[in-house]
Amino acid sequence: ADTTVIKGDIYHYADVLRAMEGMDIAVYFLDPTKHSAKLTRALAKDLNLIAADNFGRAAAKQQVKEIIYVRGSQFDEETVKQLGAYGVPIRTTEHVVKRPHISVEFQTSKYNDIRIAHHIPRPQTWNLAQWIQQLRIWLTITPGTRVTVEQEGQQFKVYRKNSQQLWMQLELEMIDKDLYRLVMTKGRLARLNQGKCMQIEFRYIRQFDFVIAHVFNFIPSALWPIAYFVQVPLIQMMLRGFDTKCRIRHFQYRKQNGEDLRYTKD
Repeated sequence: ADTTVIKGDIYHYADVLRAMEGMDIAVYFLDPTKHSAKLTRALAKDLNLIAADNFGRAAAKQQVKEIIYVRGSQFDEETVKQLGAYGVPIRTTEHVVKRPHISVEFQTSKYNDIRIAHHIPRPQTWNLAQWIQQLRIWLTITPGTRVTVEQEGQQFKVYRKNSQQLWMQLELEMIDKDLYRLVMTKGRLARLNQGKCMQIEFRYIRQFDFVIAHVFNFIPSALWPIAYFVQVPLIQMMLRGFDTKCRIRHFQYRKQNGEDLRYTKD
């Protein structure tokens, strides 16, 4: 039989959706050491959930009849649950293929691109759209973030704090109520390269009740050492700062509703 090789990024929903067109059965096997970005800052667990969510979501959209899951990852249980979250039947193999449980930071890549993923709790009272708004407000009012984010309709403009220097302009797109993305349309922070533009994606993962923020196709305009030592840590610091705000908000909500809690970060 003829084999068609479809090249794409399993962490990019549009690529997975295109790849699954006309498929009857889809086989899910993810090697956590293959990332498709030059620099990846993310937990293997988060990357796996992004890939499984894309796979299950695209399979449902393209009316794939069945997903076959190859067992042997430390994340088997949660992966099967995420793959089946959109209603496509899942069959797991009896044969187990062991794979490494680590996420690799550096890899040879066609582009000098960067991928960052970080999961953040979703306070009970916010849906995903409100969560994104709260992130925008938090970035603007918090002193250490170095940015102000203004919104006009679906357009987000990121300025350097206390200045009119535009860092980037992004367009908010809703794929469905649990998946939004901000696509960069212009800016100084990242380069557009062969149609690849920086995206920031927000997806709600119901089984864990958290949101994964995912930055990808980020090809920095700055020299690589500046991107690596300054920009990437700054983005990670912002995500961790908002993570802390969401944890405290989540904790306060539960405490107000009568739970006896002591605050510890899990």
